[in-house]
Parts: sequence; structure tokens; C-alpha cells
Amino acid sequence: MDYDSIYDYRETHSDFRELICEHQGTELYQEIIHYMNWLYPKWNSNLGIGYGASEFILTAIQNLEGISDFSSENRQTNLETLYEQLSFWYARTKEWYQSTLKENMYDKFKASFIDFEYLDDICDFEHDKLYSAFVKKEMSKIYYEF
Repeated sequence: MDYDSIYDYRETHSDFRELICEHQGTELYQEIIHYMNWLYPKWNSNLGIGYGASEFILTAIQNLEGISDFSSENRQTNLETLYEQLSFWYARTKEWYQSTLKENMYDKFKASFIDFEYLDDICDFEHDKLYSAFVKKEMSKIYYEF
């Protein structure tokens, strides 16, 4: 993680900064990250919810603060509630994120070429090959590591 670039773009990464500064040591944060990493190993890449990961976690913490008691008598019930809510929210968030990502992927691909005319001049096979490589690279991106 390049913390200098996060510092330079504080506004863009405000959710991530808040998570790290205020919630990282809490049991609720740790349970959420553990569950997401266990059940959805690529959740924080573009195969999951990519750049929306920090907002997702922060929103989950804010919505689930009431069940942050994981003492032995409440642990099982609260963990079940936590996991059910996370799975539900993740499915909805991922659906939205993937739809948005796909809508913008080709524009991002075209913008990655300084010479736009180059794309018009190559054959369909070469174009598809370049686009597939671009998509593969984009989909593996991880914006935040928790």
C-alpha cells in the first residue's frame, strides 16, 4: 500500500483513512475483514467491489455498531447477524459495482491509448487481444488492502 499517495489524495481516500485511524483495532472491524477475506477472497479487487471496499466496510461498521458485543453469551447470535447482513450487502454492492465497472471499462481502455486512431487502424483480432489483456489487468487491481 502506497500511503504517500493516500496522503496526497486524502479526500478521495477519506473512508479508508477513517477505517484505519478509528476502527482498525475494533473487534467489529476485525470480524468484518476476517469474514470478507474468508468467504470472498477477491472482494477488494475489481472482481469484487474494488474501489468501493473501504466505503462498504465503513458503512457496515456504522450500520452494525449495535451488534458489536461479541462476548461469549451474545457471540453466536451477533456473528450470525453480522455475516447474514454482510453477505446480503456484499451481493447488492457487487452487482452495482460490476455493472458500473463494465459500463466504464471500454472508455477507460480507449483513454489508455494516447493515439486513439491506433485503435481504429488495427484489426478486430488485435483489438480484442489488447482489450482482453486490459480487462484482465483491470480486474485484478486491488485498491485497498485491509
